[in-house]
Amino acid sequence: MNHMTLSAWVFMLTVWAIVIGCAAYCFYKLLTSERQLDDDDNEDDTASRTAG
Repeated sequence: MNHMTLSAWVFMLTVWAIVIGCAAYCFYKLLTSERQLDDDDNEDDTASRTAG
């Protein structure tokens, strides 16, 4: 039976920490944002975004 080396454990835990940290950061930014994400956006704003 093969076992993981210490460097493999360190690499795996580092990558998992980065992935979980990025996901947590994105959830934090999404859940604490004051921006409204609905279909009732200002039509002038929508037209200016699509025109350019």
